[in-house]
Amino acid sequence: MRPDVGHSAAVATLLEALPEFQGTYEDLLDSYGEDCTPQVVFNALAEDVDEMLLDTGRNEELLERYFGAVEKVASALDLDAVEAVAFCFIDELSRDGQRIAHGYLGPATERLATRLAADELDFEELDLDGL
Repeated sequence: MRPDVGHSAAVATLLEALPEFQGTYEDLLDSYGEDCTPQVVFNALAEDVDEMLLDTGRNEELLERYFGAVEKVASALDLDAVEAVAFCFIDELSRDGQRIAHGYLGPATERLATRLAADELDFEELDLDGL
């Protein structure tokens, strides 16, 4: 049995910063049960953010809060958190979403996005100090 996703520092950071994401998170728990990993949560977050980014009447303040929460997670320099942000959030945004997202990325998420785009992220040999 996998550990409860609620014990993930990355997910806890998201939920603390984004109370409006709580409903989505609870739906994920209902749907996935014990298979609700941080990766599942960050994939769902990417879907929500992608929709917001592509909306012509997008809520800038809300997007800044979402990206601020992701930045906190990416800045934690925890391998699981960095992997979730890079591969389950940034990489899951549509091409247009990724292009628009660059205006919202903080320093840690910008570095991850840049390295991901250049295919320079190898989590088997990742040195977190190098991020």
